[in-house]
Amino acid sequence: MEERYITKILAHNLKFYRKNFGVTQYDLAEQAKISCRQYQKLEAGTANATLDTLNNLAKVFLVTIDRLLQLSFYRTSLSPELYLKEFKLKFQDEQFGVGVRDLDGVVLWVNQYASELQNRGLTFPQGPLDLLQKLTSTATETLQNRLISEKDGIFEPYINSIKDKDMGNDSYLRYYPTLILPQKGSTPFYATVCMVTTLADCQENYYNYCKNLISIV
Repeated sequence: MEERYITKILAHNLKFYRKNFGVTQYDLAEQAKISCRQYQKLEAGTANATLDTLNNLAKVFLVTIDRLLQLSFYRTSLSPELYLKEFKLKFQDEQFGVGVRDLDGVVLWVNQYASELQNRGLTFPQGPLDLLQKLTSTATETLQNRLISEKDGIFEPYINSIKDKDMGNDSYLRYYPTLILPQKGSTPFYATVCMVTTLADCQENYYNYCKNLISIV
């Protein structure tokens, strides 16, 4: 991922977590054992953090360093309907898999590339797909636990194995999810997901996913 977007995502997350914690920049800097000026630069996205600083910040927020550098949450001033429309326009032609679903397990839309990836396993129709009605019992139980976690604000990347119909074996999809939150309040209304098939394409695709997601108003 380009360094400027690591910096931008870190800045976004620091501001998000700090406001959720209800503390000032001065108090946060004091807890992280850095100067207030340094913290202000990090939250403004105009400075890079050292590994020690990242570790201290992660401890303050009770998260991992990886979580600080991933776009796990994003607020929007748009209504759910308008956001979905803008999301489709932004990602429909991308050459990596992207999808969006609600917090009840219903896939609302996937782009063409994601549809081609998933056709090895699930086939997505043009309209919404209720995963809880489509998946096996074991997969349904896993999804139900994930939905509960998402509604509680816990949202981590995960890996899913799918059967490759052409090759006759399993392949793996890595999912990098983001919860979409309203401008006011904390209840998410969508979960967007970036899908990649190999570790080699993770960095560039995830960078482009974050870039496009951040650009949606």
